Amino acid sequence: MPAVGAEPADTVGKPLLLDDIIVVSTGPRRILKTDRDGTIRIDGQMLAEAPAALAVPDPVALINSLPAVATPNELQATISVRGGNPGDNRFSADGARVVNPMHLLGIFSTYNPSFYKDYTFRAGRIPATVPSKTGGEFAAYSAQEPDSVLSGAVTIGLIESHFALNIPVGSKVSVMAGARRTYLNEIFPDILTLGNSNLKYSFTDFNLSAVARVKGDIVKISFLGNRDDMSATVRANGSKDGSFGWKNVAASSCWFHSNMETTLSYSHFDNSFYLTEGSRTLNLPSSLSEGTAAWHWNINHHWKVELDLSIRTTSGQYNRDLGPAPSGRSRTATEWNVGADYLLRHGRLNLDAGARISSYFSRGYNRVVPQPRLSLTWEASEAANPFVSYSRTAQFERLIQESTGGLPADFISNCSRELPARVIDNLEIGAAGMIPGVYVAYTLEGYYRRSNHAGEFLGSLLDLTNGDYNPISDYADGKGYSLGLSAMLMRQFGKVRGRVSYNLGKSRVRIPRIGTDWMPSNSDRLHDLSATLTWEPLRHLTLSATFTHATGLPFTRAKFGYILGENLICEYFPHNSSRLPAYNRLDIGAGYRFKGRHGLGHAFQLSIYNTLANRNVLFQYTSYTVSEGIVLKESVMKAVIPSISYTLSF
Repeated sequence: MPAVGAEPADTVGKPLLLDDIIVVSTGPRRILKTDRDGTIRIDGQMLAEAPAALAVPDPVALINSLPAVATPNELQATISVRGGNPGDNRFSADGARVVNPMHLLGIFSTYNPSFYKDYTFRAGRIPATVPSKTGGEFAAYSAQEPDSVLSGAVTIGLIESHFALNIPVGSKVSVMAGARRTYLNEIFPDILTLGNSNLKYSFTDFNLSAVARVKGDIVKISFLGNRDDMSATVRANGSKDGSFGWKNVAASSCWFHSNMETTLSYSHFDNSFYLTEGSRTLNLPSSLSEGTAAWHWNINHHWKVELDLSIRTTSGQYNRDLGPAPSGRSRTATEWNVGADYLLRHGRLNLDAGARISSYFSRGYNRVVPQPRLSLTWEASEAANPFVSYSRTAQFERLIQESTGGLPADFISNCSRELPARVIDNLEIGAAGMIPGVYVAYTLEGYYRRSNHAGEFLGSLLDLTNGDYNPISDYADGKGYSLGLSAMLMRQFGKVRGRVSYNLGKSRVRIPRIGTDWMPSNSDRLHDLSATLTWEPLRHLTLSATFTHATGLPFTRAKFGYILGENLICEYFPHNSSRLPAYNRLDIGAGYRFKGRHGLGHAFQLSIYNTLANRNVLFQYTSYTVSEGIVLKESVMKAVIPSISYTLSF
């Protein structure tokens, strides 16, 4: 009852009219979420709030800042997880394998951030029902349910633009389309100079999917396609001396019925590499095609099973200008897999046990590999959840890295007697939780990976001027291991948020063809640090800074050289015995987002890449003159790259 003289209380019959209510929240902004099994989930709707180095958010750039993933040098289209080979990892889009997830130069991935809604990433503790190969596993998902509302987003940037549009067709079907295009050449025509040459570069992405609900089931089809083109021209006379590129196709159809999922998918990848040097020409095509049928069944809360069958064809590399492909370079293989996982929750103890059995058949090279998995997690408290895990993983294709920067000269080959299947034993131990009182999540992991078939390419691209040369003959097999300690602190609450990721590790190989000593692998980095800070000083405004430091990558330095005929002959120091200078980069950015009339969202993003103009060496190469002899030269990235983008969403 109101006091005497007080205003009467409002009633239903007398409504109270209010001005607009503004709700200000400094709650969690969980772009990243870590499950108790180690799976990292990326919210695609919030990805735009993550610091973007070139004013465009990218999910693969985000996982590159995690402690398990090594920092790539500028213009490197490579991803190394826990010291592994870039070919060890599996990438997918709506269930279809994406053979190469990166665009040339490594600036962007092939995942349109406006098209895909969610992403998952695992560096370890990978279940037996996931076809992981031997490294990390990354998956992207577009809309999983039909949407009855017209929606979309268009981003116009200084370096690239992209869009995605979702169109409802009735109440049970929706279609989504997306595309992306760069115009880097027009804005930064001299971003990279190699001697007297500069590079011209472009890429295009296209996405299409349709989702329908049919009598309680979900049916989905999806398509991803991309194309990259790069050319090198001599500025002295404008003549072309090289062109490079690749193409990806990934298509899938999925049927979700009750707790079962059936997927049919097709993937195709093409490499093109054309280079002229004096009187020598290299025209090096290669490709991979794969068709897969997979079935996944969540039987109950405890059991999951998965079956898949893949038929894969790889075309070995050869010099097309010297004639047709030699016989035996192309290889077709069949791979069967069956996996089962058992999950037990008993009090605070979580047990995940499973096994995967792989059967591989290819022209007389047949392998059956059992792959046990075991993971134990103790949920002691919110602050501490220790775990220990062991797994064996296998893969039946190998990436031949003729470059260390992910150039199209690299190619994939199905395994054979000359190129054995790779099997890795993985051991992990660590803990995760939330530090009480400060809302800071942490993960601390130690890992050890041992490979009984690890090796590196010891030849030269110029060997392919001989039509009989097979690059696989210069892939030297051996043993390898990587070990390290990874740590991450992350705060996603309040106006000040941030993440610090650090990895201390080493990766070694021992190749009998070279000697008996252990030597650094191509992916070895001792220190790898990434720190991100985000601050919201005002409503709608976000300021960010990201700093990266990494130990320089190893390489093989030339001792001396001489001319024999028209050829430069070099003698080298021991394999990977030299190292590039340390890598350092500071990026800063600012974002302004607000809702306008008619429900339209507006976002402006400004970024400055390499703000301090750090002189980062991309790679070192050798030049020879009669007067100077062997000269070691460097390709350097020291440009400060500003970028701005505008996004309209509805």
